[in-house]
Amino acid sequence: MNATVLITLHLKNCPNRQRGEIVFSFFWIWGGSIMGEQKQTKMDGLSRKQISALPHFIAPKSIEVGCRAAKISKSTFYEWLQDNAFKVALDTLRTQTITGAIDCLKAGIVGAVEKLLTLLNSKDESIRLRASQTAIDYYLKIVTAAQFETRLALLEETLKTKEALK
Repeated sequence: MNATVLITLHLKNCPNRQRGEIVFSFFWIWGGSIMGEQKQTKMDGLSRKQISALPHFIAPKSIEVGCRAAKISKSTFYEWLQDNAFKVALDTLRTQTITGAIDCLKAGIVGAVEKLLTLLNSKDESIRLRASQTAIDYYLKIVTAAQFETRLALLEETLKTKEALK
């Protein structure tokens, strides 16, 4: 099952946002279902060219590809990166994109687990074996992570106690 992320950029004035804000809408198409959310990011101090270029640098294959898509030179992009407002806006949008992708994965995890459990009952023995191995691998990773988290919490508590006794 493929997921597609569509990022739309709204430059027009919206009555529910302040001047200088821009709204990026993230939509995920996952197996026919559409999920989405809107993120608002301050764009004070950015030119229209910088604002319109931002989506091309959220996750480009390379800076060159992003520059071609944004119709700017590499030197212009690197010059813009020296501008704190541009850098903050780009970092914010990249973070929001990653958060959105993680939310999308969270939304699809139930279906993935259901599919894995279904494959455990496949008529094909090789599919059952791979599904079993995958289920065991993920279970062990979850248990290991939980144990690590418990041990880390104990260490932190021990350090706090020792600091308090000093």
